[in-house]
Order: sequence, then structure tokens, then C-alpha cells
Amino acid sequence: MKGSVLTPGESDQPVNQFDPIATFPFLCGGALSEALLARLVADCLCPEWEAVGAAFSQVDNEVGAVKAMTQAILGQPEFLAMAALRLPDAEVRCALQPALTAYWAALPLSAWEGAVARYRAMWASLLGDQEGDAQAILSLQGRLSVLGEAMPVLAVPLDWIQFRHLGAMPESILAVAKAQAPARLVAAWRRGDGSLLQRVLLRAHGPVQIWPSSMIGKRALAAFRQRVPESLASLMAQALEDSDQGIFWPHWDDHKSTAVNLPLLMGFWSASGMAMDWWRRQGRMQQLMAIQAFDPIWFQVAYSQGVKIALAYGLPSLCYGGNEP
Repeated sequence: MKGSVLTPGESDQPVNQFDPIATFPFLCGGALSEALLARLVADCLCPEWEAVGAAFSQVDNEVGAVKAMTQAILGQPEFLAMAALRLPDAEVRCALQPALTAYWAALPLSAWEGAVARYRAMWASLLGDQEGDAQAILSLQGRLSVLGEAMPVLAVPLDWIQFRHLGAMPESILAVAKAQAPARLVAAWRRGDGSLLQRVLLRAHGPVQIWPSSMIGKRALAAFRQRVPESLASLMAQALEDSDQGIFWPHWDDHKSTAVNLPLLMGFWSASGMAMDWWRRQGRMQQLMAIQAFDPIWFQVAYSQGVKIALAYGLPSLCYGGNEP
């Protein structure tokens, strides 16, 4: 029996259009401008970072206030990644609540790469190249551990950062190397009775008759296809096929398809090197949050598998450089 489908409304209003003065009057004179965000991203020693820390502290675990701030800066993903590294643990934890998982999932891996590079440059400018780099690595090891524990959806992206910048070989990255080909990771997530899809999602929700909307999944996939550069068109053609040969569960007309495929698409997209600007709309983020809230464990598992599949395709290296596992 085909279940019901919930379809939240969608707005074309950009996510970063809100009233910062009413929401954060204590932040830099009430101005959370693009110029300020760009300055904060470029300079880890920018004096306004103190005001940003105060803003995170004052919201004090109020999900609505943190969400407003996160919405305001989603148009500058590099800022979120930089704040995650730059601010003290207590202030960062305010923005690492489970209800905000979707916002962190919409951060591209390239934003983390850039933030780490600038963070290391900051320590080098303070202590010199050798001592500064040693301090940066030590600090990053502790901070990445905090982030991964507090926001599990970031575990595999941050494992990649550890591999790239800290010389570590986390288990998830080793699994990608051992798989040797994306097809093995695709099979593990959706083929057969022992797949992640069957064990984590479908069996757990067998009797559920109301599933989240299927429309956002199809629209997101179409948007991703539009962002694939010509240089990767042939590589991505088979991966994005609407058939059993592609990476997704091929039943896109099934009412369960968005809950099944969208988390994997988000992980794949985030590690692909392709712009995630399509998600900077309030309606789209709200629907993504609904998918994540439907089954947080599945969202995390499928998102992580999507990141691994992108790594297995070598997409970070192909799109913006870097070592392959």
C-alpha cells in the first residue's frame, strides 16, 4: 500500500535574509554583513571574532536563536567552518545541537579545507612556521575530535581532514581505500538484505505510512546535475543514472525515495567539490531538516556513505586538489 507524503511549503527567500539587528543586537553593532563575514573568514585574528564568540555564548542553547544565526551565514559556508575551528569549545557547542544537523550537513568539504588552511596560517604567523604548524596540528586534533563527537554527521568529512592535514588514517578513510571502487560502497549501502538501507531504514519503518516529501529529493538531484562541470560529465554520468547502475536507490517515484536518497545525495554533494548554493533557501533547508528529523540515525549513516562514495570517485582531488586515500 502506498503511504502518504508530507510536502512542506517551499519559499524562494534566501536563507541569509533576516533581521540581524533584532536577533543579534550585541554582534558588531547589529551588523552581520557579508563584508564582515568575509573579513572573519580571511583573518583568524580579526578583532570581531570576540564579538562572534559573545554572540554564540549569549544564545546559550536556544535552538531558534542559533538557527537564525546559522541561516544568516549559510551563504558564507567558509565562516561556519572557520567558526568551528576558531571559537572556544563552549561557544562552538551552542551551534552543534542535533536540531541543527542539516545546516552542518550543507557545508561543503571545500569549506573545511579552506578553514584548516587559514587556521594553520594563523598559528604560523603567531609562532613561526615550524612551531606554529606543530601547535596548529595539536589544536586541530583536539577540536576535530570535539566536532565529530558533538555532530556525528561530520565524522567522515572530518576524518578526511585528519587524513589530508594531520597525517592520520581514520577507519572510515581506510574503508574507502580498501573498497578500491565506488561500486563496493554503493552495494554496501543499498543492495541486498544485509545492506545499510534494509537494516537501518526500511525494516525500522516498515509499518510507517507517512513519509517525508519526495519532491525535494528529485529537485535536489536535478540541481546537483546542473552543477557538474563538463570535465566530470562522463565520470558522473553513470553515477547519477536513474537505474540500478547509479549510486542512488533507483525507485525515485516511490514515496520513500527522498528519505532514502536525499541523505546520501547530501553527503556525496558535500564532498564532490560542487557548489551547494542551491540549499540557501529557507524552504529547502526546512525540508532537509524534516528528512533528518524523520530518522536521524539513517540520515547520519547515509550521509557518511555518500561522502565515502564521493571520496572513492576521487572527487575532492579532481575538483580542488588533495591526496586520494
